Amino acid sequence: MHYTAALSIARYTIALLISFLLVRFCIHARDRSRFQRHLHARYITWSDFPSQYTSLLKSKDWPALEADKFDYTHSFPSSSNSTIPRTIHFIWFKDLHSTRPDTTQIPSLGSDAPELCQKHNPTYNITIWDANAGRRLIEDHYAWFITTYDSYKYPIQRIDALKYFILHHHGGVYMDLDIACRRPLDPLLEFPAWFPEASPLGVNNDLMASRAGHPVVELMIRNLEPRSRWNFLFPYVTVFWTTGPQFTGDMLFKWWAGHSTVIAETGQDTSDAWFVLPRDFYSEEYTFFGHSPGGTWHGQDVATVLWACMYRRRSARHGEGRWKASEV
Repeated sequence: MHYTAALSIARYTIALLISFLLVRFCIHARDRSRFQRHLHARYITWSDFPSQYTSLLKSKDWPALEADKFDYTHSFPSSSNSTIPRTIHFIWFKDLHSTRPDTTQIPSLGSDAPELCQKHNPTYNITIWDANAGRRLIEDHYAWFITTYDSYKYPIQRIDALKYFILHHHGGVYMDLDIACRRPLDPLLEFPAWFPEASPLGVNNDLMASRAGHPVVELMIRNLEPRSRWNFLFPYVTVFWTTGPQFTGDMLFKWWAGHSTVIAETGQDTSDAWFVLPRDFYSEEYTFFGHSPGGTWHGQDVATVLWACMYRRRSARHGEGRWKASEV
């Protein structure tokens, strides 16, 4: 009798637990679906550029686009402190224990991305961060994070984390070394911040841009430490979750969850707004950027979770790979 009663209670408890988990899953799926629709609503579109510029871009008049003499003014408040500065950042971790200087020269068999970006954006500052310069930025301006930064198990986590701190402190455009510029980036600088669309969902963190001190980037750097406590069976998943594209997308989701009501009520963007660079302008026909072979985080290795593949790809991205000029 007692056994039957205990069994019934156990079954009831399990049924309640399963029901609770199903409800939580449905709520999460609903919120993620809403967030994905929000990402689509935040697209940078053709209408965000001057009509003359869009006409030249659609006709692929590259020489005229290189002239870059267009008015990119937008409706949200704009000032020297609310737009993205003319700075492009790369990260090159050749030797984690090398002596300083602040930057490291890319070897002749490495990436040509910095030179290509300078060619198309001659007035921009191009900064190449090495391991020592990156750590010094954390040490000098974000000392509260230095213990976490040093404790990362995988160097790629430090590289990813550094991206957010560079953008928060300096602002500008961050690019992995397997990405280069195809034309001037000025049309993309009038937005307070943007993140490239990933396939099939979310965003990537191989290319990002923001003004200095943008609150959504502030949210990212403040959440790196709590995420660092997670370690999964596969190194790829650990990196993806703690500092990589999943982390970036989750922080945008967190921002959206806390600010969606305000956005809906005001109906107007502010200098704290952020946008999504759609594939049209990120990786497809009218892209501002060229991508070397090797793919991104959102490829077949996401499904198979093969650390070896990820390591080779990320190593290539941070200096070992050869940029093909024909891609640009």
